[in-house]
Amino acid sequence: MGQSMIGKTISHYKILDKIGEGGMGVVYKARDTRLDRDVALKFLSSHLTANEQARNRFVREARAASSLDHPNISVIHEIGETSDGHSFICMGYYDGKSLKELLEHDPPDIETSVAIIIQIAKGLQRAHEAGIVHRDIKPANIILTDQGEVKIVDFGLAKLVNETGVTETGSRGGTLAYMSPEQLQGEKVDHRTDLYSLGILMYEMFCGKRPYHEEHYAALMYSIVNTDPPPPSVINPTVPKDIDELILKLIHKNPDKRVQKAGDVIQILDYTLNKKTNSEEKETSGTSNFFTRQTLVISAIIALLAVTVLSLPYTGGPLLHYFNLNQTPEDIHLVVLPFTNIGDDPDNQAFADGLMETLTSSLTLIQPADVSYWVVSASEVRRQNVTSAAEALREFNATIAVYGSIQRLANQVRLTINLVNTRTSHQIKSDMITVPLESLPRLLDEAILKLAQMLDIEIGSETGIYYLASGTSNPDSYEHYVEGRGFLQHYQNIDNIYRAIELFERSVEQDSGFALAYAGLGEAYWRLFDDTRNTEWVNLAQQYANKALELDNFHPSVLVTAGMIQLGRGNVTNAITYYQKAVELNPANADAYRGLAAAYEQMGLLNEAEDILKRAIRLQPTYWVGYNQLGDFYVKQGRYTDAILQFEKVIELIPNSNYGYMNLGIVYYYLEEFDKTIELFHNAAEIMPGPILYSNLGTFYYYLEADYEKAAEMYEKSLSINDQYHQIWGHLASALLWAEEDSSRVAGYYEKALEMAMEELKINPRDADLLVSIAGYQASLGDHHNSLNYLGRAIEIAPENTVIKGNAGIVYEQLGERNQALSLIIEALKQGYSLAEIENDPHLRDFRNDPRFIQYLQSVQ
Repeated sequence: MGQSMIGKTISHYKILDKIGEGGMGVVYKARDTRLDRDVALKFLSSHLTANEQARNRFVREARAASSLDHPNISVIHEIGETSDGHSFICMGYYDGKSLKELLEHDPPDIETSVAIIIQIAKGLQRAHEAGIVHRDIKPANIILTDQGEVKIVDFGLAKLVNETGVTETGSRGGTLAYMSPEQLQGEKVDHRTDLYSLGILMYEMFCGKRPYHEEHYAALMYSIVNTDPPPPSVINPTVPKDIDELILKLIHKNPDKRVQKAGDVIQILDYTLNKKTNSEEKETSGTSNFFTRQTLVISAIIALLAVTVLSLPYTGGPLLHYFNLNQTPEDIHLVVLPFTNIGDDPDNQAFADGLMETLTSSLTLIQPADVSYWVVSASEVRRQNVTSAAEALREFNATIAVYGSIQRLANQVRLTINLVNTRTSHQIKSDMITVPLESLPRLLDEAILKLAQMLDIEIGSETGIYYLASGTSNPDSYEHYVEGRGFLQHYQNIDNIYRAIELFERSVEQDSGFALAYAGLGEAYWRLFDDTRNTEWVNLAQQYANKALELDNFHPSVLVTAGMIQLGRGNVTNAITYYQKAVELNPANADAYRGLAAAYEQMGLLNEAEDILKRAIRLQPTYWVGYNQLGDFYVKQGRYTDAILQFEKVIELIPNSNYGYMNLGIVYYYLEEFDKTIELFHNAAEIMPGPILYSNLGTFYYYLEADYEKAAEMYEKSLSINDQYHQIWGHLASALLWAEEDSSRVAGYYEKALEMAMEELKINPRDADLLVSIAGYQASLGDHHNSLNYLGRAIEIAPENTVIKGNAGIVYEQLGERNQALSLIIEALKQGYSLAEIENDPHLRDFRNDPRFIQYLQSVQ
């Protein structure tokens, strides 16, 4: 491959230009003619996909990398193969230059280097959290876009090279210099090999050369494994001490003695910048050399700042205020991001996680006058795995991100808080809180007061602030409680639940009047019941929730916990009472609204459920989640026109997230406006491809094209990203069934879907959608009796739900219950259920010839 490829069309990509070549393959700039955008096509060298095993490995690695969604990671749009068997990856194309080019022609100053490294570390942090290791971090794999973003490219490809055992002639030397000793010696590697490579890259950026630069491979390998380079500060005396020490820790030959997490790198560099800024602000005549070279063009305005702000500190200067880059937005839409734990103590990490949750909960209680104010719930931040200001803006339309770090000192705890304007990515303010260990309960109170001060919010009696109530003055009790909250955040792992219970129990041992700790025990035992289905945990959950209510029945968190347990036990009336009281005390409590709306819906009080969802929107009219929930509610009722308005509002509020596009596409699917559906799905794919999107595309091929093989391909692609959705396993089984695949394989997938769904049912036995899915799997497996039983339960729980009626009718037809199927399907169609699904579902081939159904269709045409 070479220049001869230019002008050719591969699939729907027109090759425009050759932009690079190396041991892994050739990269071309291409035009995606379907979505009208520029992309980068990387055609892999034939040795990387030389046989079936190698091709499967390539697909596996590329799919894993494609699941990474982060502003500092190059997006993978597609993996494919040409007609003559050449594998390729379609990636995002970015105008800009590689870090390698920058270092060769225009080396950046220290502050610019730090800004670049922080973005690289953030990308690595996201990948490592997903269990993905790059293995080839080097300047050539770092792209600096003209918009000022850093993109890491070629995730997963280095592993392919390692596993093929082929030497990268021509590029091996450059890669070798950044390899960790363990990678070089063929030992097992983990994420710390990337941190080593990052350290080598940092050394080169700050010193102008790599620490190991021998020309011959053997000499270079020997040096990497056996010798220590001079500290960066010896070569460049201007390197700050903190950065000097950080680099030496990153390139330590023993992985256990390195900095262990990318998040720690970010925190240390942030701290270094803040310390530098604070020291400059104290010197009235002092100057800063920030951006002394215009090396990183962010935009026309930022380029102007890079030239003119030479004598100003990094933050707080009048030019930054003039351009509104570091000012507090008028609308305060807060998201508290996961706090960084400085150090390796896992208990301190739990404390950091718990403090993030308790701080978020307390901030929802502030209700400043004349300000648009809301706070994203901690559960939503965790669910979306949002860790950066850019992600907070994209996913939640948040205007301010709160970063924090916790450091445990000898007799003190230090909390650093940074406010970042998500729209400009500039720090607004930063502060540090240090409390002695014996006064640890003061930490949350001081953090709230400090944040209110930083946001210019006055906290008084009129705000209804409640954070000082139901607390404890016992430092040990408070510490155990916060650590317990941290472990309980990750309740998907049962060991974390047991650890949380242990910590909450120690908390109440220290202070038997601490209501929130008892509420934590109630929630933890309920989570344990969800996981084990051991009913003895239900009684303990209820016992501790009751104790918390006895101590304080006015704290919203206590009430929400009580409501959750009551709703889970089917005591819907009691649940409504608790949720209503929580909403009255804290009108911004998203968990209380969700619980109350779910309780109303379970009772069939649809008007009340709709009212409470609308009330949540009135209180937070710029928060997209409320519109999304109301839109979902309308879809269930077949009110598609109303749903469209809600999802259009979601798109307006978060145009760079795929939620609104996907949900709106589903509504148009039900309305049989399929051109709009496909357009919206492609819009969503352009923003962020994911498992649900591919599943939706599979459904399109299944129902509208009757292309069951293509549908199965989409479902398999979805499962390769996330295999935890029972629905998608069931969809795959159905697609393979009608594609006339091996029956044992089909049955195996139905059984897997059924097993996963039954586990999920343990969490909420009144989930009508889940009950219908289970009935469908049972019908497909020939379990007639149990299928009928689950269908009856679903209809009893949600008798007015349009989707439940239609889906249940299809299962009744599978079971041979034509009369029941006819009744439910016609009712669902009258309420707006998609006729296209009925006309195209292969399970209904005989049903569509029933004279009664034909007569109904004729009557409505």
